[in-house]
Amino acid sequence: MALIGTFGDIMFEVDMLNARIIKDYSRKISMRLAKHEIIGQKPLIEVLGEDLDEISFTMHLNSKLGIDPTKEFSKLQKICIGGQANYLILGMKLVSENPFIIESLSQEIKVVNSIGETVISDINISLKEYPVQSVLNTSGSSNNNGGVKLPWSLS
Repeated sequence: MALIGTFGDIMFEVDMLNARIIKDYSRKISMRLAKHEIIGQKPLIEVLGEDLDEISFTMHLNSKLGIDPTKEFSKLQKICIGGQANYLILGMKLVSENPFIIESLSQEIKVVNSIGETVISDINISLKEYPVQSVLNTSGSSNNNGGVKLPWSLS
């Protein structure tokens, strides 16, 4: 089995029985900027800090390669709607020190069989970084997750 990577319990892999292939991988890293208008002059730019990373890719699924596209989309839909944050690992390395949530999903059905079952589909996945860092809560004291309930336990 060739393990390409993982997102939570979703494994991107290619072997003799299964194939979850990712393609068109893209990562966007940007800064937050404020623009201050000045009469009669060019505006000034203030750097506020890093923005959240965004990742998008397409997962190609073929039922003839052991993966049911309909079940896989349903599994991803539950992760998305549940707001579950997971670490993205590619090439056996963490993509970021922070986990990601699924911001959006779309499915392109490419082939259906004679009884209407999806045989081949592409699932377009957009991820957004979900920082887990020390921030001040409303009482002014520091905690490890900013008061946000995490979908996993930190030990």
